[in-house]
Amino acid sequence: MTEMLHCCDENLKTIEAVDRDIVHKEGIWHKTAHVWLYDDEGFVYFQVRADADKLYTSASGHVMAGEEPINTAYRETAEELGFQLDPRKLELIEVDAWKLDTEVKHDHAFAYIYLYKIPRNYDAFSVNPDEVSDIVKIKARDLLGYLLALPFECEQYNVHNKKLKHNKDLLLMEGEISILKYGRILNAITKKVQ
Repeated sequence: MTEMLHCCDENLKTIEAVDRDIVHKEGIWHKTAHVWLYDDEGFVYFQVRADADKLYTSASGHVMAGEEPINTAYRETAEELGFQLDPRKLELIEVDAWKLDTEVKHDHAFAYIYLYKIPRNYDAFSVNPDEVSDIVKIKARDLLGYLLALPFECEQYNVHNKKLKHNKDLLLMEGEISILKYGRILNAITKKVQ
């Protein structure tokens, strides 16, 4: 089935919808939504991507034609995690222009980044196994220190508070640097729970 994406120009002005494959082949600007769940203890909740076995945002996805980024945030969080967002609690913290060009892919996206505070020790997620193999929580401050190479021990727990036997890597695309991709968001979460 063809996925038609909400496309735009470099100034975020909406243009005609384009098929996802063409968008990435030709480098057409489009929108994505990224939801970061956190709790008042400073844990951030990552999904473990089923296709990569790596940690990524809590939930994310492309904004489809006729859809707004906030609606994508609701849809993707429900589809990937089985979690319904309360619109009054969803906070847009930035829109990040992101550009990656390789020989086979040209990904030019405006990422709408949202924070959402969930109840402490929430564990009633119902993940979509086609996309998500697990949910892991990590203290935002510890992970930020780890990415900055500060002397922190970064422990990961699945949502049932069992320590994982090994650390998984963060999902990065070719050319991305973990502190640049995740640092601002982890810092914003850390400031919210101080």
